[in-house]
Amino acid sequence: MAQTRTEIAAPHNFFSSLLVILGVSLNFYPFIHLCNDGGDIVHFLVMRPSYIKSIRATPANGEPRLLTFNLGGMIWASRGYVYDESDEVVRAPSVQTPAWKARAQNSELACEGYYARPFPGHFAFTRHWYLASFPS
Repeated sequence: MAQTRTEIAAPHNFFSSLLVILGVSLNFYPFIHLCNDGGDIVHFLVMRPSYIKSIRATPANGEPRLLTFNLGGMIWASRGYVYDESDEVVRAPSVQTPAWKARAQNSELACEGYYARPFPGHFAFTRHWYLASFPS
């Protein structure tokens, strides 16, 4: 009986695997982005307590805090997180305030070509947090 179950299940597993491989190959770049974002989110969840500690150690001095956490990457670009209490990081440069640009001056955000977007979902613990790509 056990051999019969294995023989019946084997073709099903083969065709399921083949369909998954075919689906991934047809949607290669979205799949890679899904994996990258998934890894970044898991890393964020694990490291969030240390990031919160860094934020609390930064004096508010009357202005919204802006911090970047660069995870590194390739020679030409890196990935990381941005904590921006003013949420201006996702605005077009022409709409960002001079005060925000002054706060961003000594960070990866001073370089043109960075990209930031909010974390997926609407959770209180990701408020003011952004996934980011930084040019080198």
